[in-house]
Amino acid sequence: MTELTTNLQWNLHCDFSQPQGELYSQFMSALKDKVFLGTKIGEKSYFPVKQFCSTTYQEPEKVLESDGVGVVESFTIYNKKPSRVAFPGADLTVEAPYIVAAISVHNSSQSFFHFLSGVDIDNPLALLKSIKAGLEVRPVWAENRQGNILDILYFEPVSS
Repeated sequence: MTELTTNLQWNLHCDFSQPQGELYSQFMSALKDKVFLGTKIGEKSYFPVKQFCSTTYQEPEKVLESDGVGVVESFTIYNKKPSRVAFPGADLTVEAPYIVAAISVHNSSQSFFHFLSGVDIDNPLALLKSIKAGLEVRPVWAENRQGNILDILYFEPVSS
């Protein structure tokens, strides 16, 4: 016998903050100056910075600097405007469709996600030809930088 179930809808609001530590704070602050910080741990480099190696728990030996140029490892196209993300104080407006890419900066051993622009998203055939894993990209910086990840508005192909 099948029983009916009741669905409850909840709207939760929760203010939340989390200390990011000294290295990540340095990373965010350096973005104001268009500098992308990473760390060297053993034989690997990590952009953005990493507090420790998650395999060996070794701490960074050195802080590295980069201009933020990297390569696309993968990407996805979103066809719905973001509804749960606010960009307070940022010079950024996101309209659908938009692209988010996993980007590896300066041969990093990790990638991070950010917006990708500078490609013809309205032409699917052109898009498939223009974006591939390994595409070299560079950051496009906001004029009003505040020391957060959205100081980088998006990444664009180096060849554009």
